[in-house]
Amino acid sequence: MAAAVTVHQRLCDLGFFRSVDSRLPKLRSFKMPTFIKQIEEAFKEYPEEKLDDLCAMKTRVCVAIVENEGDNNFGLPYRRKKC
Repeated sequence: MAAAVTVHQRLCDLGFFRSVDSRLPKLRSFKMPTFIKQIEEAFKEYPEEKLDDLCAMKTRVCVAIVENEGDNNFGLPYRRKKC
């Protein structure tokens, strides 16, 4: 049986999809092959640093879930800013 996905995990996933979506043209093609190419280009142009940040956030959320014994009643574990 698969573990339940918490709201925080969904937010991490949605953060990625929203971020890639913001790189797509505002007017998108209704032709599926062209639309797929637009998505692939947006994905290829996605900054590696942002992807690293999103993956790190997902890891921090998973650690917080374990630390809270599966409960998802916790604040998002943001990364500390470097001085």
